Amino acid sequence: MAGVRRRPEPAADDGLDELDVSRQRRDWSAHIRAVERRTVPLPDDVTQLLGVSEDKLLGLAEDAPATAPRAVAALDRLTRRAGREAAGLIEEDGVQRWDDLSRALGLGAGRARSLVTRYLLLR
Repeated sequence: MAGVRRRPEPAADDGLDELDVSRQRRDWSAHIRAVERRTVPLPDDVTQLLGVSEDKLLGLAEDAPATAPRAVAALDRLTRRAGREAAGLIEEDGVQRWDDLSRALGLGAGRARSLVTRYLLLR
């Protein structure tokens, strides 16, 4: 794949092959599962649509790189519009419990507020 950056392979003699990170990996996985349990789940059809969109857009980027930006721009317009609509409804509802919203989104309260504000300001 031309233009795709890949991580450099670690040197064979760096000693990292011997490093046991299984505990950290289990801890991280447990943390992610706990956060996901507290967040608002996406509907299954939306999850599937996002997966198909990802596959199609990445395939398009590889097969027709001059066309891919057009598709990405259309998706960007759609996501901005949906984000503005949702942020406006959140603002109209007077959501003052940023902690509750942040838990639902899986973000910190400041990040949740920033995300809503960002979508409100998009044109």
